[in-house]
Amino acid sequence: MIQPHPSRWFWLAAVAGGLVCGIGCTPPIQPPPVQTCPGVASADEILTHLKSIRDQVQPLRSGGSCRIRWIGSDHKLHEENPSIDIRFVPPDRFFLRGNILGSETIRLGSNADEFWLAAPPKEISAYWWGQRDHLRSCQTRLWLNPDLFLEICGLYDLTGSWSLSRQRGWDVLTRNDAEDRPEKRFYVGTCDRRIGRIEYLDKGLVVITILLGDYPEPGKGPLVPATITIEGIHPDTQASTILSLQNVAVFEPTEAQLKGKLFARPQPQGYDHVYKLSESCEFLETGSAKEVP
Repeated sequence: MIQPHPSRWFWLAAVAGGLVCGIGCTPPIQPPPVQTCPGVASADEILTHLKSIRDQVQPLRSGGSCRIRWIGSDHKLHEENPSIDIRFVPPDRFFLRGNILGSETIRLGSNADEFWLAAPPKEISAYWWGQRDHLRSCQTRLWLNPDLFLEICGLYDLTGSWSLSRQRGWDVLTRNDAEDRPEKRFYVGTCDRRIGRIEYLDKGLVVITILLGDYPEPGKGPLVPATITIEGIHPDTQASTILSLQNVAVFEPTEAQLKGKLFARPQPQGYDHVYKLSESCEFLETGSAKEVP
């Protein structure tokens, strides 16, 4: 099994506007105040609504900003504030890149076959990748991964059986795992019927939380939230990231973009640590980039 190197980025992967620190340095994120309206009558009713949103998902492009903070191998807290570019083409193509003065600080992406997360800064110098079908079964192993962003863009994974409960202002959909422990929750506003929070659980414990806010008005471009907060919770550490999207618009990719480098996994030349996701949900270090087959 992978052993975290000194920068502690294995599970944390504190990129795209992240925060890495010991538990307790920041309080758990809380959903914003919401209006209270009568809830839906059944889980099927709200699932039908979410499926209709999913069916209307459009390709998109966006710029934006984010914040990066992490503890490096020197045991000091580092901070950067890159700009970001995002491209998304359903059902599985995703691209996110963060830059500071032309220097790449993160690249995250996926296509039909593979996913990848690259953190070039010398304090980190790590690269994670693997097969998409493995990632679907192991989402909580990498708290910042393309499948999360596909859901943020509206491609909600609604497979399985769901139960309905209620909290003030929210209809809460919960899906349990094979041992009848909750593994995922959607919090849907009782008034606006938009997802405001998604929780991913491992063995019944929340390990990833996503807060979504500032949705556009219907008819004004892709229905993607402009403010995205992702928090990862681990026994030893806590990580969070905030992204602010700007100039979100429909993306009309060319054939060259669809088949070119934009959605192709980059080779990990120059990285000190390269990890590949196994079928058993373990990130195994394959060595430095020079040793990758």
